[in-house]
Amino acid sequence: MELIRERVSDIGAKLGYKVKKDKNGILGLMKEKTYLLVKILEVTSELWWVELKLVTSGEETEGHSHSLIHFPQCNAVTLFPDEVGDDDPFQSIDAGFGLLILLLSVFTSNAENGDSFALRINCGSTGDFGYSGGVPFAGSPVSISPFPISTGRIFPKSFGPLNCYKFSVPPGTYSIRVFFGVRGYDNPPYFVISIKGTIVHTLSQDWSDWDEETFVEVLQIINDEEECICFHKDSGSPTVMSIELSQLPKAHYFDGARGLRSPFLRVHTRLNFGASESSFEQDTLYGQRFWKRMSRLGDNVQSIHTDRSIRVTGHYPTSIYNSAVVATPEVPDIRFFIRRMVPHKDYIVIFHFCQINGSIGDSVFDIKLDSTEVFKKLDLLEIAGRPYTSVTVNCSHRVTGTSLMVYLKAEKGSVSFINAIELVEMIEPRYNTFSLEVSTLVKMKSLLQVSPQLGWNGDPCSPERYRWTGIQCSFDQKQRFWFITTVSLPHRLLKGSLPDDVSNLSKLRFLNLSFNEIGGGISALGSIKTLEQLDLSNNNFNGSIPSNFGRLPQLTLLNLSWNLLTGEIPRFLPRVTVSLNGNMGLCGNAGFRSCPNSSSVGVVLVAGFIFIVAVASIVFYFVLKSRKSKPGNTPQKKLKKNKRRRHVD
Repeated sequence: MELIRERVSDIGAKLGYKVKKDKNGILGLMKEKTYLLVKILEVTSELWWVELKLVTSGEETEGHSHSLIHFPQCNAVTLFPDEVGDDDPFQSIDAGFGLLILLLSVFTSNAENGDSFALRINCGSTGDFGYSGGVPFAGSPVSISPFPISTGRIFPKSFGPLNCYKFSVPPGTYSIRVFFGVRGYDNPPYFVISIKGTIVHTLSQDWSDWDEETFVEVLQIINDEEECICFHKDSGSPTVMSIELSQLPKAHYFDGARGLRSPFLRVHTRLNFGASESSFEQDTLYGQRFWKRMSRLGDNVQSIHTDRSIRVTGHYPTSIYNSAVVATPEVPDIRFFIRRMVPHKDYIVIFHFCQINGSIGDSVFDIKLDSTEVFKKLDLLEIAGRPYTSVTVNCSHRVTGTSLMVYLKAEKGSVSFINAIELVEMIEPRYNTFSLEVSTLVKMKSLLQVSPQLGWNGDPCSPERYRWTGIQCSFDQKQRFWFITTVSLPHRLLKGSLPDDVSNLSKLRFLNLSFNEIGGGISALGSIKTLEQLDLSNNNFNGSIPSNFGRLPQLTLLNLSWNLLTGEIPRFLPRVTVSLNGNMGLCGNAGFRSCPNSSSVGVVLVAGFIFIVAVASIVFYFVLKSRKSKPGNTPQKKLKKNKRRRHVD
């Protein structure tokens, strides 16, 4: 417990909290007007139970308690409110969010020490975070899940076309699962899921009728410590129940994707032959993978089971090798079909074998996928070296239809068998928007108060079908990035001002922000040499028109009418159509007042100065002359007066 307290204290200090510990071991983390109490109740091999209390300062001091449970065996963290309320400050106060992130980093394993990292978000619950919109709700549990889920987050159409979850994780290889609904919808929502701009899953029209399709699992290599999962509306409002991340061993699964430069794989199915049930519980490794039961493949195939210990090679649970299906000597081959495949996609197919019955004897067989032979004379006993030892082999295969035939053809004197199989779809990655341009648009979103309904979340240009409202992009083949070419948001009730670094949109051609309430200057736009059309009419822009506007090489249309611009109008190239009406402070062009000439003003000032000096000189001369010519002030009279004064004295 003390080590955990020290870890909380260290991270709390780094996050700017003042940390205190009382004699009972309760930690107090204080920042501004928020006080966070952390009490570690229990630490065992099965769970860590922590009580959190958030105290806010005000007219009345009020406490809010939560329990955070960490399950070390499956690396999951869940935050439960002791009392559910709409005014729960964990949903609204930054300090509460900061503590949640802090504790998730504490109670999950430290990736810097080589351990695996895991994160679980109960969407719609008090501990929900990282979302861009939506409404929390309480509902029926997901039909299949390793943990009970009774809350969710729904993204109605009124919240815009695109909503995302965004959070930070250590770099590594991850299994990412999104649970998005319950079975039995009358009209199930139909939507698309993307990760970092790449579409990783499209829900089928009847997904709610299949247990294994109420969630999706994606395998991803994360390099930049940031994850962004987005939900794109097609039909209905996306519903998300839970998001789970579990770190995998380095290159796990991706070693079978030879020649594919993709950070994404999607798990199509995991089948466990001869198992008694479909479940998560039999696989406690890496977030509890789901294995679907497949017990019978025909009259010539029988299920077998063993309780003996298995020598497992690789990162798989023993449980999937405890059962198998085996053919008979009379019909030694096994043939089965896997349905609901995505046509014209490349898959990694992973076969799991383990001889768990001595009666199987020699097992040498070929493996075909559809009509393609992928393994020839596979001798499992020779590979394993002995019975009760697992063997895993994999290959890649392009599926042409909606089903895949798997055919195990035994050599003479052998019988075929199989314990488990995994199918993982290779996903072709999409390119992202240049990061500097993304950060510029994010700043514009903040400064201009862009409405959430416009869906400015995730990547602006990718996926291409779901770009941000008002945004158009072009792909640079040399740099391998998307760049912004159009920003068009007229009549969007925008306010605020343009960011100074709007010039970072280096390939911007069309900018239309007309009929809004945007103010501030426009000088930053004068350095975007790719601008062709600029319409900022009917706003509150002020200041002068930069002189370099007249030298923009591609500009053909400039509409700055009905703003508050002032100063001299620069000269424009002949091809530019210019509209400046309604700016009463402008001057120097047809239809506007003349601007004062700077050189003539100087001449007037000099002439005025000379005139004033001349007038002053003349006045001084006449004053002096008048004093000299005044009677009674001659030198002789002054001398007589002085003599009289001396005589009197």
